[in-house]
Amino acid sequence: MWTSRLRQPEVMDQPGLLPQAHHVALRVLQRVNWLSRTPTVIWKEIARHARTDRPLRVLDLACGGGDVALQISRRALHEGISLSVTGADMSETAIGFAREQAARHPELKGRLEYVTLDVLRDPFPADFDIIYCTLFLHHLDEPEVVHVLRKMHEAARVSVLVDDLRRTGLGYAMAWVVSRTLTRSPVVRVDGPISVRGAFTIKEAVTLAQQAGWEGVEAHSHWPQRFLMRCSRDNPVPA
Repeated sequence: MWTSRLRQPEVMDQPGLLPQAHHVALRVLQRVNWLSRTPTVIWKEIARHARTDRPLRVLDLACGGGDVALQISRRALHEGISLSVTGADMSETAIGFAREQAARHPELKGRLEYVTLDVLRDPFPADFDIIYCTLFLHHLDEPEVVHVLRKMHEAARVSVLVDDLRRTGLGYAMAWVVSRTLTRSPVVRVDGPISVRGAFTIKEAVTLAQQAGWEGVEAHSHWPQRFLMRCSRDNPVPA
């Protein structure tokens, strides 16, 4: 392990952040997710559960600007897979941004939507097959992580997925360099390295998932200094 976890408040999480600065940061995150191949990583897991009897329902928690949900919807349409995706975030600014991006793709009408949802406080809808989140766990304290992972596991019919940063020295260096190469946004330049310091190792994430009742949890690293963690919803969550 590179060093102990240090979670600090991120600029993007602050309620007083101006919408224009928030939008710039969300556009940078789109590029970061594209470079990290995050939509492809999530898509491969979702495609494993493609159904023929009814559309597969997917929930993207803390979706931010909604780019991952958008790319997954486009991929499903291109490959002829019946899929509906709902992106959820507590930030009205982020949801508004996501809806603006989705409006540029009228072919996805009825297949993609965005709603406001406080992941920590609001109940999760129980009619989704797959629930996933990306780049979200590192924003939370450990008890909050367990709470969210338990709620995901209880609500999903089929599978839960988590994709996030790994806390490594290389990851910190990459975040510092990339945040200064891709943008002049002070939000991203501050939050990038902070995010890595607040991230978990794979072992830590798996331990928290087990505390949340995930049985048979699987996790592996992938480019660049990220991890994917998944679990089937076949086993009931202990009371």
